[in-house]
Amino acid sequence: EPYIKSGIVEYVFFPGVQKQRAAYDDCITHHRMDTVWLAAIDLDEFIVPVKFNNALELLETIPANVAEAHIDWAIFGSSGHETKPDGLVLENYVWRAKQSWFCKSIVNPRRVLEMLCHKHNVLGRVVDVPLECAQVNHYHCKSWQEYQLRQSRGDAYFGADAAVLKYTRK
Repeated sequence: EPYIKSGIVEYVFFPGVQKQRAAYDDCITHHRMDTVWLAAIDLDEFIVPVKFNNALELLETIPANVAEAHIDWAIFGSSGHETKPDGLVLENYVWRAKQSWFCKSIVNPRRVLEMLCHKHNVLGRVVDVPLECAQVNHYHCKSWQEYQLRQSRGDAYFGADAAVLKYTRK
C-alpha cells in the first residue's frame, strides 16, 4: 500500500478468472514507452542477479539491440514444510530442482508484439542469460497447505484445469 500511495506501484484490478493475459496486455498497452526493460514476474518469483550486486547491474550487461533476455527458472518446492512457516520465503524454502525447466523474460517493451507468460513475441534479437549470471527463483509449491490453497484458486493464466500444475506428494 505505501508503494501504491507513493506512485511507485500502479494497482490495476482485473475481476474474474484467468486474467493474467489481460494484465499483461494492459501493461504493455499503457506502459510501453515508460521503461527500457520490462519483466512480468509473478508474486512467487524473484529475479536473483547471481553474478551481480543488483538487477540494474545485470540489465547493463544486456546489449541495447536485444528485444528479449531469457532468465532460467530455479524452481523451489516445499522444503519439507507441511504448513506455512513463519518468516521469509527466501529463508524457508531452500530446496530446489537441480535443473531449470523453463524461463522468464525481460523485454524491451517497444519491441513486444504480444506478451505471453514466459517468452514473448518480439521483434528483434533474443538472448539467454547464463544461469551463473542470474536466475528467477520460482517458489511454485511452498508448503503442502499453501499448494492446496493455490490449486483451489486455479491458475491465473491457464485456469482451474491447468494440467501442468497438478502435483502429488509422491
